[in-house]
Amino acid sequence: MRNVMTTLFLMVLAGTLYGAEEELQVKETPWCTLQAPKSVGRGEAARVRVTIKKDAIAEDSVLYIDVHKFVGRQRKPGAGRAKPVRIKAGEAGEYGYTFRIPEDASAIAFVCYVIPRGKSGWKERSHSASIGVRVKR
Repeated sequence: MRNVMTTLFLMVLAGTLYGAEEELQVKETPWCTLQAPKSVGRGEAARVRVTIKKDAIAEDSVLYIDVHKFVGRQRKPGAGRAKPVRIKAGEAGEYGYTFRIPEDASAIAFVCYVIPRGKSGWKERSHSASIGVRVKR
């Protein structure tokens, strides 16, 4: 019994010293599930995960993941973009990307959107979703 208690204590101590996993938030949409940290520090890395649901995308498309930063209350697109990913119609898939958080950001939003192949631009998107992340001071 003593060995079990010692092992449990050491596991808890190791988790405290080396940092437990970050607290994640999940946002469900009709076409995807977004997962990102609830908060992150300035200059740190933050990972967003986009899981596209089966049969949610009707035609072959391209998935984009952008970062919009907030400086105070002002939203500023262009803080980062993952390499666009081609996705096939009807297929499920999981995609993730890690971004470095800008030093001047008070918050960020991961903006994920799908544009059918052969089209371009935000106005031609077929699906979009975003998830906000608080930036710790």
